[in-house]
Amino acid sequence: MAVSALDDRPCLALADVPSNSNLEKRVEGQHGSFAAVTEYLRRYPERLEQVYTTLSYFDTMNLADWINCPVYASVALGDQICPAKLYFATYNRIDSPKEITVYPFNGHDGAESRQMTRKLTYL
Repeated sequence: MAVSALDDRPCLALADVPSNSNLEKRVEGQHGSFAAVTEYLRRYPERLEQVYTTLSYFDTMNLADWINCPVYASVALGDQICPAKLYFATYNRIDSPKEITVYPFNGHDGAESRQMTRKLTYL
């Protein structure tokens, strides 16, 4: 998502169980690798504002307005590493053509080969 926002060359963005969206909530929920940021803030709570400001620079929800290519994404409602609800903060801000597939019973693995088939069909 970030590359599609920061570079005009991509003609399509394909994102499965996308990360780096709504990063403050990922930190607060200790989701995936952002649990390390939560641990850092436990030790240095006085740095909260600085950390959140820094994270905002590469939070895809803040870059979504710059995405000009079509986007095809998928999320899995059982994903606790990259929670689907957090990606919607990015998805809802994308103005270019977009489509999303929601897998209600899958986890962080998404839908693997099934999603690959859908992406190839989309192309």
